[in-house]
Amino acid sequence: MSKKEPKNTPDADLEIVADNHQSEPELELIEQAEGQKIKSLKTKLKAAEVAKKKLLEDLQRAKADFLNTRKRLEEERERDRTKATEEHIRSLLPLCDSFELAKQDKEAWEKIDASWRQGMDAIYSQLKSILEANRVEPIEPIGQPFDPACHEAVEVRADEKIATDTVLAVVQTGYIIGDSVIRPAKVTISSGPANN
Repeated sequence: MSKKEPKNTPDADLEIVADNHQSEPELELIEQAEGQKIKSLKTKLKAAEVAKKKLLEDLQRAKADFLNTRKRLEEERERDRTKATEEHIRSLLPLCDSFELAKQDKEAWEKIDASWRQGMDAIYSQLKSILEANRVEPIEPIGQPFDPACHEAVEVRADEKIATDTVLAVVQTGYIIGDSVIRPAKVTISSGPANN
């Protein structure tokens, strides 16, 4: 038996050479096409990253706006609640004034039936409890320097023993809630020594 040896024919060499020459340009075209695809994908990726960054910034801005709006609304609600409470308290103050006026005339107060006085005192105590529950306190300015922020001068009297602009008496009680004046106290103040 004899082995077959490959024939070295000129056609066989040509085919191999021809295949090599055709594959190089095809590879270059494929590489160029893939390079363009990669370049296109990188461009799209950059655009997507820019869009993502803008969306994140917009989201953060919207979140900050939302939080600021919520905080502002809560503050407005609290101011409205405080204002409503103050208005309600102001509506109760004439009752306090009436009780104080009734009790100022000691002689007339003592002439009233004892059980009726006890009932009036109980009602007045309930009213004061409502004020205390709302942190309302009377302004007690006697002996203090006059303060136009929480006092209203309705009378001025000369007094040699007391410094000028000192509160001598309260004509109508004033009230505060915390640092907020609900109603200033109407007061009599000293003008200092009389001029002779």
